[in-house]
Amino acid sequence: MRIVSSKKAMTAWMLATALVVGVPLAASAETVLRIGMTARRYSAHPRPARSGLLRANRFTGLTMYDALTMWDLSSADKPSVMIPGLATEWKVDESDKKKWTFKLRPGVTFHDGSPFNADAVLWNVEKG
Repeated sequence: MRIVSSKKAMTAWMLATALVVGVPLAASAETVLRIGMTARRYSAHPRPARSGLLRANRFTGLTMYDALTMWDLSSADKPSVMIPGLATEWKVDESDKKKWTFKLRPGVTFHDGSPFNADAVLWNVEKG
């Protein structure tokens, strides 16, 4: 195992960040957001390929994308509860606890204008 001093590690991190994020050469009327983050293994996770990706999702995916449900993080003094996101309502099937029913928020579209519907949710769930 090779140990890198914190100063060298910080310099490497700053260089990598600058290369990924980049510095605009000229001012532009268009606003662009670039986020660069490694998906490398951070911990001794039993599934190494997933550990870095889960961390990356926590820092970017949860802040950039809407979910069916979200956590209410408005108070540090009480436990969080689930609140509506892309789903306005949800319930567990009483006869089969592995089945959930979600009522989707109407009028939602993706960036390209395609509709957000049950087929889109199913595709994303199966992809993950």
